This record gives sequence, structure tokens and C-alpha cells, in this order.
Amino acid sequence: MKNLLLLIMVSFFIFQANGQAKITANCLKITESTVQVWSPGMAQAGEKKAGGKIYQIVGMLKKSGDLTFDSLFIDGRSIGVEVIKGNDRAYKGTFKKGDTITILARQDKGNRYFKSSDDVSALISSEANTSAFISIWLNGKRYLHPIAEFKDKAGHTLNQ
Repeated sequence: MKNLLLLIMVSFFIFQANGQAKITANCLKITESTVQVWSPGMAQAGEKKAGGKIYQIVGMLKKSGDLTFDSLFIDGRSIGVEVIKGNDRAYKGTFKKGDTITILARQDKGNRYFKSSDDVSALISSEANTSAFISIWLNGKRYLHPIAEFKDKAGHTLNQ
């Protein structure tokens, strides 16, 4: 009985240790982070005005392996991301230390956003002077890379 209890406690501790996120800047060196407002142009009669923001993060990897970038946490919400490596959009694969990547997150008006989980929200709220966090998975562990600020880029309107 004692061994069973010990096994359950050890398993619980390992699960908890792997399940918790950690804030770190050891996976990525950010060289540029920008935000750009976009609009599709004139809204047609009866249509809602669309548009939103595009966040772009350019950086160089400090780690090698199967890294997964899954979201950008900003304003208490989670936005899905797309990774661009070289000419490959939506890149999924092995990364090498020194690779340059671009991470795009599109925040469209009217989209549903996922609220951050309580453990991530608590961790994020403990960090001052940080605009956002990129969620990076490496070897089954989640790391949140802080982004101090986004520089504004000129807006973009798509003509219809």
C-alpha cells in the first residue's frame, strides 16, 4: 500500500512538472516584433466591417529540435500562430540552432479567441513590462517567451 501511494505521488509530481509552463528567453532571440492594423476596405451594404491586427515576430532560434510554436498570448487571450522558415509557410519540422524564423499571428475582428488557462494566466500576470508571450513546446515542456513590445507598422487596406 505504501509503495502504491509513493508511485501515485511520484507520477502526479512528474505530470505536474511537465504540465506547467515556464517563462524563459532561452529558446528564441527576438530581432523584431511589429503589429500592423489591416482593413479590407469599404464594407458592402449589410456587411460588418472586418479587419484586425497582424503580429509579426522575427527571431533566431537558440535551441535545436522539434519545437512547436502554438500560440501568442496577448491581452489575456490566445491567438494561433503560423511559423515561416525560409520560403516554407506553416512550417512544421525540425529546427536547428541559428535558424531564422518569422511567427505570424492574426487577430481578426469577430473571431473567437481562446482564454488562457488559469495556470498560464497566473504566470503571465506575474510578469510586468511584457506585452505578450509566445508559447513554445520543446521535449514535452511548454515555455513562454516574453515580448517586451510591438512596434507599430503602417496600416494596410485591401481594395475590393
